[in-house]
Amino acid sequence: MKHLHLVEYSKIFILALALMTLFSSCTDQWHEEQAEKTLVKHEWSLYMYVDGVQNEVVSVGEIRYSFDENGTVYKHLSNNVSLESTWEMNGKDYLRIGSSTFRINTLTNKILSLEYGEDVMYFLPKN
Repeated sequence: MKHLHLVEYSKIFILALALMTLFSSCTDQWHEEQAEKTLVKHEWSLYMYVDGVQNEVVSVGEIRYSFDENGTVYKHLSNNVSLESTWEMNGKDYLRIGSSTFRINTLTNKILSLEYGEDVMYFLPKN
């Protein structure tokens, strides 16, 4: 029975570490691409805005967001006014809209939940 020497163990360890890094980076990129596809697939209606400091739900009227693949986001207000800005995914956990960065708590085909400081916004898809 042949025993592996320390040098052979270190080679195996380095190879395993390299493979784990490669697979985890591919997985993160896949998750980010899936998050972007889900974000642009729907028009998102602001369902609930929770003010974390005051610990209360804030009425904001009907606000809808549309995210284009080209990095443009449209904010549609209830008085037929539309505003335009830019958006960008920062990894799979953060979304930058204009100059504000939001933490993505949940992003599925059924709900989008964004956190900004102590405030949390819940969106439902319109389409």
